[in-house]
Amino acid sequence: RVWARYLITVKGYPAAVIMSHEDYESLIETLDILSDPKAMKDIRASEKELKQGKYVTLEELKEELGIT
Repeated sequence: RVWARYLITVKGYPAAVIMSHEDYESLIETLDILSDPKAMKDIRASEKELKQGKYVTLEELKEELGIT
């Protein structure tokens, strides 16, 4: 995947950016998540649990669900 962005300057100063629609949508989604206090709280809690080793591997999950 290529992240192509083009900076447009006016008299040597940044004035605008051109990016793909896909990149723009991804940026907006990221900003929405970062601005949602509940989502950020959940992400931080998940990161803490991961560091504490509170997770299951894909293989463990498959076994628990009876999927082979």
